[in-house]
Order: sequence, then structure tokens, then C-alpha cells
Amino acid sequence: MRNGIALACAAAVLALSLWALAAVMVKLETKDLAEQAEAVVVGKVASSKAQWDDKKTKILTFTQVTITDTVKGDLKGDVTVRTFGGEVDGLAQIVPGMPQFDKDEEVVLFLKKDEKSFIVVGMGQGKYSVLREKDKDAVVFNKLTGLTLGTKDDKGGVTLDKNAPAPVKKPLKDFVDEIKSFIKK
Repeated sequence: MRNGIALACAAAVLALSLWALAAVMVKLETKDLAEQAEAVVVGKVASSKAQWDDKKTKILTFTQVTITDTVKGDLKGDVTVRTFGGEVDGLAQIVPGMPQFDKDEEVVLFLKKDEKSFIVVGMGQGKYSVLREKDKDAVVFNKLTGLTLGTKDDKGGVTLDKNAPAPVKKPLKDFVDEIKSFIKK
């Protein structure tokens, strides 16, 4: 009997701890992302560098992205994207829901200007990876690892979606056309 109770308690603690490793956000549709972003770009990740903030209380990662196409705004050349978390001197700081970038990864980003860099709108919701396969059209997809999404309720709170967010996967051209349809001229 005691083993059963202990096992049930351990399972409950594990389930709660895994849920605690998620960021809770209002689900943003493509229209919301396009309207909230100051810029939407297609680009290739050139490099990432993690460092401590000025107060040495949090790790920030600065990712250089070389822009290949601007869908909204007037950005050209390289852009610096700041995210929370990263690894410095063997110490890792993980922030659930933050987008992750890989060198040479092609991405579509919904961006807002921050002090000296840009941030991704909606955390991981505003970063799409581009997959190019031989003899096929390029497709975009997003990974919402660490994000629990919901909808705004009448009282200004968020009602959590009990289902995991379905990953978006669609042709890059269609996605860019969809974004452009939401941009005010």
C-alpha cells in the first residue's frame, strides 16, 4: 500500500515538474504575428554567442542572421536577434519556449526592435525553420517546445489549451503570401 502511494506521489511530482518547464502564452496565429512584428524576414543563421547580461544575473544569446528576403519592414544585411538563455563557461540557463537557432539554419522570423537588437514575437511562435529538399518546394515548420498555449478569456486571463499545439508545416511561398496578406499597406 505504501509503495503504491509513494509511486503515485512521485508520478504527480514528475508530471507537475514537467509542466513547470513550460512557458504559458496566448496562442498567436500568423495574422497576429504579422501584425505585432515590426519586421518579418527570411534569413540564414550565421552565428550565435551567449553571454552574461550586465548584472551577471541571466544569460542572453545573440544570434546573427543574414537576411535573404524581407517580407515586412526594410531590414537588409545582418540582424542581431536576442533570446534569453544559453551556455557560458559550462553553465547553461534554459528558458522554456524560447526559440533555438542552429548555425546555417534557414529561418522565417517575426521580429520586434529591442534596445540594441531584435526579439522574436511570441517566443518560439515567431520562429519558423525552412526545410529544403532536393526536387521539392521549400516548406516552413515551427517547433513549440516548452510552450503551453491558450486563449484570452473574458477576465483578461488565459484559458489553457489542453491539447499540445499542432506544429505548422506549409510551403514557404504560401506562408510568405499569407504573411503579406496581413500586412497593412
